[in-house]
Amino acid sequence: MLNMEQRDADLESLIEKSALLDQSADAILSRDVNDRIRFWNKGAERLFGWSAEEAVGRLAPDLLMPEPDAYRRARQALFAAGSWTGDIVKRNRRGEALIVECHWTLIRAASGDPRAILAVDADVTQARHAEAQLRLAATVFDAAAEAIVISDAAGVIVQVNRALTAQTGYGEAEIVGRPWRMLCASAEPGFASGSPCQGEALVRRKDGETYPVWLSVNPVSPGPGRNHRVHVLLDLSRHKEMEARLEHLRFHDPLTGLPNRTLFGELLRRALARAQRDSATLALVLLDLDGIREINDSAGRDCGDQVIAEAAQRFRTALREEEVLARLEGDDFALIATVRDQADAQAVAERWRDSLAAPLSVHGRQVSLTATAGIALYPQDGAGPDELIKHAYIAIDHAKQTRLGCGFFQAEMSAAARRQATLVADLRRALDTEGLELYYQPFVELGSGGLAGAEVLLRWRHAEFGWVSPAEFVLLAERRGFGGKLDDWVLANACAQMKLWREQGSSLPGRLAINVGAQHLIHPDYAVRAARTVAAAGLAPAQFELEITETHGLAEPAQALRSLLAVTQAGFTLSVDDFGTGYSSLSYLTRYPLAKVKIDMSFVRDMGAKPSARAVVAATLSMARDLGMKSLAEGVETSGQRDMLLAMGCELGQGYLFDRPLPGAQFARKWLAHGGATADSMTIEMTT
Repeated sequence: MLNMEQRDADLESLIEKSALLDQSADAILSRDVNDRIRFWNKGAERLFGWSAEEAVGRLAPDLLMPEPDAYRRARQALFAAGSWTGDIVKRNRRGEALIVECHWTLIRAASGDPRAILAVDADVTQARHAEAQLRLAATVFDAAAEAIVISDAAGVIVQVNRALTAQTGYGEAEIVGRPWRMLCASAEPGFASGSPCQGEALVRRKDGETYPVWLSVNPVSPGPGRNHRVHVLLDLSRHKEMEARLEHLRFHDPLTGLPNRTLFGELLRRALARAQRDSATLALVLLDLDGIREINDSAGRDCGDQVIAEAAQRFRTALREEEVLARLEGDDFALIATVRDQADAQAVAERWRDSLAAPLSVHGRQVSLTATAGIALYPQDGAGPDELIKHAYIAIDHAKQTRLGCGFFQAEMSAAARRQATLVADLRRALDTEGLELYYQPFVELGSGGLAGAEVLLRWRHAEFGWVSPAEFVLLAERRGFGGKLDDWVLANACAQMKLWREQGSSLPGRLAINVGAQHLIHPDYAVRAARTVAAAGLAPAQFELEITETHGLAEPAQALRSLLAVTQAGFTLSVDDFGTGYSSLSYLTRYPLAKVKIDMSFVRDMGAKPSARAVVAATLSMARDLGMKSLAEGVETSGQRDMLLAMGCELGQGYLFDRPLPGAQFARKWLAHGGATADSMTIEMTT
């Protein structure tokens, strides 16, 4: 009997010399324990590219360049266990990386010592890549955010991913093998065509509820005679909810949830159409909350908003079937009600006002609130929505002037009352429809006559009354509680003009200032809101100068100082307008962080004839110099006035001597075409 060593040697010799091994598609090779190649079959030649003559005698790692760490671990496992199977990346003669599945056997001598290594290598590169792709596809399939269902040609579900089970509540075992129709609660778009299709569909959850999806269906053929369909379900529930939310916000007031002005207009048109069809009388009741401005100024806008929200809730409790309630803006509400006559309309308005009889509880404090109502009736007071709203505003304005709690529109109302109410109603619309205009009047350096900025004047051409003085309509806006909105309009549109000039290559020197209502300027959040408006136009607060009109006065000096400091800390500068006409001239100069004084035109006009006027101008200029402020004289109309001001040390002037107010485009052509002179101010005022 041959000993074991002789048998292994003969077996190895047989393997190495057998021509049959050359017929194998796999690479078969043997190497000694030092990895020197001893046998190399035709399969090895085909796989790696070297002939047997080139390979035999060379070290396998030098020839095939396997991944070092993997090769070392494989050898350790082989010598420990006697055999090893696994993948190693090797390189062929062209340097191409191959994934090789290796089956190694350790051949031992009779003594048990390792003698040789027999290796069978197979190229599995494509197979491993395919497996990796399958694993990746499986991972993507299961991790996809969209729900995916795969069904066979008969419509039976064969596979689902985790998103599908999460959306529907079904477990995988409850779905696989069941008809696709158990999930689809609506007709699948184009299902019968067998072609790719997509569209909205409803999917049924396990609890029976349905939800909307965007369904995409695509046919696939994983193999001969095998036809499947891939259903991708994009959940539209949140999209639909957001769409509904945006639609709601478009037509509803975010503070109270009531219909807004846009929706109210449509509801009023529908109500008028029904009233015309039924020959009914319709009451349009506008209600204005009294004292909201004072609450905003004393307790802050958040408190004022909460008061408005609480009042809206009271109004809801007073509503009756078929009545429509809306919040138009600010503290203005509107009600549509079908009534029998004027007395019935009066009762509706009083019911509404009575709902505010008990104090409101806001932020832990009791707030007493009243309201003024104005009523216009269809058809006697107007046939269309705009006419009725206009007449209701006239009625409410008349009720406020006469201190009545409720008033009806009357054709015989005084022309002055009707004019004011008409202006209020039309001014609101002008703010929404860009019906206002800004004109620009230059500031000049008195010494050189060069451009030093400009004053922007607010103008309004009314369709019925023609040009309306800012002194009239700005005061009306303040009294009706939307003066702040007017200030914001001026700032935003002046910024837009500045941005346009810059884009056209024109250079406006100095800062852009705006005359802001005192109560708006000292509001705690004004500085933030103004800076946001300026930034939206690509400008900076440092380009702005905000003006306080002295005659308006500033209530609560401590609060005013805090707010004005916030304005300057945000980057704006401050100046005082109409100086000398108010009761607090010296107080303004010494108390607040002002950078400029504008001398009122009445003193400039009279200083040549009245010594007292000249004395005021001289004293103002002297104080401005001592306090480090700049000075500007308004209403300069003659060269004599200019020379007198220049002699007294006034730096800047404005008036018809230099130019009258001009529209933005004309001002740019005349004053900005050559870049203007260096200066440090441009003023935007809301009054002349």
